[in-house]
Amino acid sequence: MINKLETTIEFSGNSFQIAKFILNLTLIIMFVLCTVIQPIYCQLRVNEIMFKPISANDEWFELVNVSDSVVCLCGFMYKDYQNNEVVITNDSIFLDSNEYLIVAKIDPETLTCEVIVPLTWRQLNDTGIDGVIIFSPDSIISDSTFYDVSWFPSFNNGISIERKDITESSTDSANWYLSTDSTGSTPCIANSNSINDTTLLHQKLVITEIMFKPESPNPEWIEIYNADTIAVNINGFEVRDQRTTIIITEDDLIIDPDDYVIVSNAFFDCECPILVCENFTGLNNLGETMYLINSRKDELDTVTWEVDRNWLYDVSIELISINADGNEPSNWLAATIGPTPCADNSVWGLTEMTNAKIDIDPNPFTPGASNCIISVIAPLKSTVEIRIYDILGHMIIDFKETRMVNWDGCNKNGNIVLSGAYVVVAKVENSDGSRIVKSALAIKR
Repeated sequence: MINKLETTIEFSGNSFQIAKFILNLTLIIMFVLCTVIQPIYCQLRVNEIMFKPISANDEWFELVNVSDSVVCLCGFMYKDYQNNEVVITNDSIFLDSNEYLIVAKIDPETLTCEVIVPLTWRQLNDTGIDGVIIFSPDSIISDSTFYDVSWFPSFNNGISIERKDITESSTDSANWYLSTDSTGSTPCIANSNSINDTTLLHQKLVITEIMFKPESPNPEWIEIYNADTIAVNINGFEVRDQRTTIIITEDDLIIDPDDYVIVSNAFFDCECPILVCENFTGLNNLGETMYLINSRKDELDTVTWEVDRNWLYDVSIELISINADGNEPSNWLAATIGPTPCADNSVWGLTEMTNAKIDIDPNPFTPGASNCIISVIAPLKSTVEIRIYDILGHMIIDFKETRMVNWDGCNKNGNIVLSGAYVVVAKVENSDGSRIVKSALAIKR
C-alpha cells in the first residue's frame, strides 16, 4: 500500500512531461488500491476545489463522506504536490454519511456546512498542476486528486472545479468541470455538474402534508420536508401523479435540513418558500399516488392516500411520522388543529411529550390471517423503542429503535404467541426527557 507521495516536478521540457506521466500513473495506482484493496480508508473524498478565488485568502476544498457511517476527522491530514502533509484538525469533528465539509484558508462564515481552518494552509497552484491528497490519521491515503490548469483554458477567478462523478477517478481530466453555478461554486451542496453526487444518491426529501380539498378560493398545495442532514438544491425536481407532471422549479432553491417548501397552484401566506406551479392541475379529492422525483429522475418518495367522500373541506392530510411509509394509506391522518404548512405536523405531537400515543391496527388481530401495524406518534426529534410484553411482565419481543412495526404475531424465538392480552410499550426519549407509553393488544386465534 502506498502510504505517502513524494514527487518532485521540474517545470521544463521533457522533464515536466515525464514527471506528469509518473504522477498520473502513481495517482491511478493509488486510486485502484484505495477503492479495491482498502475501502475502509476511502470514506472521505475531495469533491470540489477552489484554487483560484477572487481573493487569494479564500481558497478552499470540499470533502464528502461517501461511507454509510460517521467519520471522525480528528487526525486526518492533507497535502498538495509541493509540500508535506499538515493536520486538518485535532478536534473530534464528526462527519455524517453523505455530509459535506469545507477545509479553508479562512472561514467565510457564510456557508451552511462545517468549515475547518487548519493551523497551516498549503497554497494551491493556480497556474500549473497541483492537487489535494487526503490522509487518514495513520497516513493511509483516503483520496488523491490531481488537476492541471491547462484543462480549463477559459475560466476566471472565483470559479471552482467540481468532480463530476464521485465514484470515478479524481485524476482524470474528464472527471473535473468548471462549476456552472451562478455563484461560481457549490460549497456544501451538490455539484452543478455532478452525475453521481453522493447527495443525489441519498437525498431524503419527504412529502409530509397535502391539501387536496380546499374550500374555494383557497389553493391546493403539497408540503415537502428535508429530512436529510445536508442542504438540498431542488432545481429540476418534479411531483408526478397518474395524470400530470408538476415541475417544481427550474431555478436554484436550497432547502436546509429540517426546513420545508410548499408546492401550490396559487400563492398564499406561509412561513417557508412557496412555489406556484402553472401545471399544477388539481389533486384527486378521494386520494391518489404521487411521486417526488429529483433532477436525475430518481424517485425520492412515493405517497398514497385514500379518503371517503365525506372528507371535510380545508382539512389537510398529514404523514404520521417522518419515518413512516408514505406509500401506505394508513400512515396518513387528518390534521388535528387545521392545516400546518411550513410547520411540524399536528399529528406528530411535536411540542408535548404527553401527546405521544400508540396506534394498533387491527386490534384484536389473528396471527396468520393478518399482520398488526403498531405505530407510535411522538415528537419528531425523539427516539422511540417498541417492545411487547405479556400480562405477567415477560418480554415477548423487542423491536428496538423504530416508530412503526408490522408484527406477524411471533415472539423473539419466531413462534406464534398464544391467544390473550398483551401490552405494547413504547419508550419515547428526547432532550426534554423520556416517557413510557402503553397500550393493550389482544391476540385472537
